[in-house]
Amino acid sequence: MKTLLRENFWLMEETSLIPFLNSDLTLDAEANAFSGKKRPFKLEGNVAIIKVAGSLNMNFHWPPYCSSYTVIKEQIKAAIADYSVRSILLEIDSPGGTVSGCDDLATAVADADKKKPVYAYSSSQATSAAYWVGSGARYFAAGKTADLGSIGVIMVHMDYTGLYNDAGIKPTIFRAGEFKALGIHLESLSDKAKTSLQSHLDQTCEIFINSIACNRKKLKISNKNEWAEGRVFLGEEAKTIGLIDCVCTRDQLTSHILKEASMDANELRATYPDVVKAIEDNATAEATSQLAGAKTETIKLASDAAIAMFGDTAGGKLKAALEAGLNTEQITTLGLAYDVNVQPEAKVDDSKQAEMLAALLKTDQPGIVPGSKKSNPSAQSFSARMKAKHQGGLANV
Repeated sequence: MKTLLRENFWLMEETSLIPFLNSDLTLDAEANAFSGKKRPFKLEGNVAIIKVAGSLNMNFHWPPYCSSYTVIKEQIKAAIADYSVRSILLEIDSPGGTVSGCDDLATAVADADKKKPVYAYSSSQATSAAYWVGSGARYFAAGKTADLGSIGVIMVHMDYTGLYNDAGIKPTIFRAGEFKALGIHLESLSDKAKTSLQSHLDQTCEIFINSIACNRKKLKISNKNEWAEGRVFLGEEAKTIGLIDCVCTRDQLTSHILKEASMDANELRATYPDVVKAIEDNATAEATSQLAGAKTETIKLASDAAIAMFGDTAGGKLKAALEAGLNTEQITTLGLAYDVNVQPEAKVDDSKQAEMLAALLKTDQPGIVPGSKKSNPSAQSFSARMKAKHQGGLANV
């Protein structure tokens, strides 16, 4: 809780923020949402259900009281990687939370939708930071009585100077830097502090509004006064404005999701052309990257082997040819395959050479010319010549 109290800027309704800050909730560390679970989410058919519940923040995760942006992001990653999951549904019941971490999760939701369809639904409340997170989904639905929107930023300053005066305590503030720690509870807000803090809030709110407008194409910054400014809307009005796509029950949305999950490729392209194109482009880029990586690894292995066998000069030429993309026939035509004079540093030690020779003798027989009782010197076996070389009888092979 002490960590949460350090947060100055909140994407949360005041009616929910004040009770939360005054609650007795205490957590020593982020809860392990993955402990002892095969999947860190509920699976309904092939739909991963991920809850966005309670007050949102970076580290503490204890649904339904509070949820961690970090944990929710990891749950989404796990759903994307799970072959059993076809779609993801964010079930939102939250008044909002801290500014820190919210944009990162909203971006992660939008990125995840490029890989698997992501939907958002709220039957109760999806306001401020919670709405920001849900706006990254491709389809946002809500119940008739759900509270939606509250797009704005809030900061609460607690002035304890009167309490300290009554107790006979007079704090003295020293600063190195005129804007350092403006707005702390030990002093009343000066005009400079009010101006500085308001500027920070305004900049944060602008980021919030721009992100929502980017995620929700129906919302235009030019008429932001109609859908932002911290206003809260019920389901039908939120749909009319463009904050959500549909007013329905959760079961109706689930049915819609399962229907879309069974669409074939042509139906998906017709319904979601931009999303399908993004998925296909991403898959093509990933496949190209994997092929390039495999080719690079193959060239490296072949080049290292060539240098080890033929020395730096010949091996280096062969390496350059491989990296240039030449095939075997082209390499042979250029004569690089025959420039293989063994360098002294590439010479195999006697023990290794003896092992190689023994293996060759087991599999290779001396060549005999048909009709002749004696072996033909020109048809002498490779293993025999290797044996002679090993014993010093041949100068070249």
